[in-house]
Amino acid sequence: GTFRPDAAVSRQEAATILARYLDTCGPLLDYSQNTDVKFADAEEIAGWAELSVEKLVRFGLFRGDDRGR
Repeated sequence: GTFRPDAAVSRQEAATILARYLDTCGPLLDYSQNTDVKFADAEEIAGWAELSVEKLVRFGLFRGDDRGR
């Protein structure tokens, strides 16, 4: 509910911004990559960002680190 132009952007906010941008590309993008990436810190992903993170994992842009985070 606030506008904070100088605040840092979180990973889930960045994921949502990027996924929404990629959605504007429409059918040009293939989100069908079959991947079973499960993040160890998945419970920290807000509900509103879950679909965006999933899309970016399927698209191959998000992979996580060696600890599964």
